[in-house]
Amino acid sequence: MDNTSILKQNETAEVHAELKAELRNSLLMGQLSFLNAGKLLTEIKKKRTFLAERHDMTGTWTDFIRSTELPIPGDTLSSKIRTAQVLMKVYDFFIASGTVDYSNETFAEIGYSKLNLIISPITSKPEE
Repeated sequence: MDNTSILKQNETAEVHAELKAELRNSLLMGQLSFLNAGKLLTEIKKKRTFLAERHDMTGTWTDFIRSTELPIPGDTLSSKIRTAQVLMKVYDFFIASGTVDYSNETFAEIGYSKLNLIISPITSKPEE
């Protein structure tokens, strides 16, 4: 491994550690922070910083979600993955896209489960 690869690996690991720490704090804070958790999960997945979970940079998204130090709700790995996907979907639709203009407090009152349920009716085209 050359020096450039090692530096890139170290940089990715540092960014990932910061994002993961912030994500952990967001998840521990509960319902009020689900939008931030969705944002961080989206960023970790898009930037592929989860690769830094392993020294040889071969970690996977599933390995990252499986991580026991992240309090992602769910009893099984598949339920944790679904929860992560819902958090990202809600963040992407309601915040990142700017589709709906409400305060984060309003979204927090509604909750990510209910917000996820209304995305489909909002985005589906009416039948003629």
